[in-house]
Amino acid sequence: MNKQNLSERDICTKYINPALQNAGWDMHKQVREEVSFTDGRIIVQGKLHTRGKRKRADYILYYKPNKPIAIIEAKDNKHAVGDGMQQALEYAEILQIPFVFTSNGDSHVTVIRSFKKYISTDYLWIYTASPLIQNLVAGRVSGSTKQTELGTGTIKAMEFSLPPLEEQKAIVAKVNSLMALCDQLEQEVEQNAKQVEDLMQSCKVVF
Repeated sequence: MNKQNLSERDICTKYINPALQNAGWDMHKQVREEVSFTDGRIIVQGKLHTRGKRKRADYILYYKPNKPIAIIEAKDNKHAVGDGMQQALEYAEILQIPFVFTSNGDSHVTVIRSFKKYISTDYLWIYTASPLIQNLVAGRVSGSTKQTELGTGTIKAMEFSLPPLEEQKAIVAKVNSLMALCDQLEQEVEQNAKQVEDLMQSCKVVF
């Protein structure tokens, strides 16, 4: 069976649903499919009006009853894995859902959204991109060499350091100042290397 000949719904049934079940999600209690959550906007043309397409999430995952935690936007295999990300991010913003996934059956992309009232987006990026967290995540993924997964159970069991918001902002400011210094030093090293190279070339001409 050629995966690229499958419809989006086939991808959901044959690949995404089994992946959710294998990751420990209860398909009856924690997963809703094709969830419409807004009416389409009204389009007026003269005396006529019509309603646009309703917004619909392919999947909404629930951590607890009535507590959505993630959105999954599915695409058929002809699409790149990240093609549905912008749409999924829009839906997540409307519904205030922190985790966003897209999948085309081969792999998936995940985005973690932060609630600005409690978490600085810049702090979250710095923290999750740090070698400490990257090594922690790398040690907990599972799967084949072609596709590794970080299961929901593993994510739930991980502990993250979350200082008060003002402290997060102070950390971000400090990191940004240090990174600016690193960029300046790197530029100076490159300039010095070029000067040395120019000097060496001059010496060759003299001798």
